[in-house]
Amino acid sequence: MSLPFFDMLGQYFPHSTIDIIAKETITAVFENHPAIRTIYHFSKSHVRGFWSLFQYGRGLKDRRYDLFITLAPSFSSALIGYGTDSPIRVGYSGDGRSLLLTHTLPAPQNVHRVQAYCDLLGVLNSQPGNQVKIPDVVFPFSEKEQGTSGFSKQAHTQYIVFNVNSEAQSRRLPLKTWIELADRLLADTSQKRKIFFIGTTAEQARVQQVMQHIHDLDALYDFSGKTSLGELALILRDSDVVVSNDSGPMHLANAVGTPVVTFFGAGNTAETAPFNAGQAVVLNKHVACSPCVKNVCRFPIVRCLEQITVDEIYGSILQLLS
Repeated sequence: MSLPFFDMLGQYFPHSTIDIIAKETITAVFENHPAIRTIYHFSKSHVRGFWSLFQYGRGLKDRRYDLFITLAPSFSSALIGYGTDSPIRVGYSGDGRSLLLTHTLPAPQNVHRVQAYCDLLGVLNSQPGNQVKIPDVVFPFSEKEQGTSGFSKQAHTQYIVFNVNSEAQSRRLPLKTWIELADRLLADTSQKRKIFFIGTTAEQARVQQVMQHIHDLDALYDFSGKTSLGELALILRDSDVVVSNDSGPMHLANAVGTPVVTFFGAGNTAETAPFNAGQAVVLNKHVACSPCVKNVCRFPIVRCLEQITVDEIYGSILQLLS
């Protein structure tokens, strides 16, 4: 969701050098962005404690950066910026960050994260982000990747991606819903379909819990734990529709331009729904406790997602496929 921010930053400072600090797991998102020169890989397992964070930033001091912007609303990221000794350090206030930053804005409420990131540029520019057109989120494929297929396609076949995982327990659609949905899609003899399952190595067990109960195993492909982020982006791009829990892969699918069906309950749609809204269907039952923005539901079952029916999801998929 930060890609439009870097698009706009490159437009504001076309002759400047832009370097970024990013978690190791997502650096591939930025590797081909035309505005970005250097990506510093960051891992919490290697940088622990406030002193280590400060020293991480201090290690960048010799680059003499004129400006440091922290998108993450965390004390840790602000502390890294403080360590760089950049004369201008920009971010959102809260959690003690104002002590470490030179320019802050109040933390926004019910504002999409893409908008919130771009609004930070208003501190530096006379025209704030909410008064300019923010570009769509577009994944920056390399020239080679643009001409590469994510998989070998068969004629007259629809390819549907299932992402049954999410880091947050409160954002996972029940397994039984995924199983019934797959059987419904594959039972339609008038249309040949293939279903691809995606996920990390750590998520393979949940994928198998779904796949082993689906009747037509020959129509299933398990990509979980077998792709890099770039390879996953190609698979998502070349598929016809992606059905996904509220998660990173959902936003990646939205960024590569593939229609998405996703589910919200714990998550706040105002802040983290698919940004390219014209290519997405968001199913949300708006139960009383939603959005709780919690990673773990306080109830024995995740009520907000239990109420989303297979009929609703199936109808949304057909709508996007048509």
